[in-house]
Amino acid sequence: MGSLLVHPDKCKHPQAQEAFGALAKAQQLLLDPQEREYLLNQICKR
Repeated sequence: MGSLLVHPDKCKHPQAQEAFGALAKAQQLLLDPQEREYLLNQICKR
């Protein structure tokens, strides 16, 4: 899982906390059916 690669306890990169937070937010959005549908529609509009 990608989150383990940037987990602040596992990765000592200075921006690991920020990356972990971004992944958590992305997961939260994708787990919400309405948000997921909106995002997929935005991507497919190209």
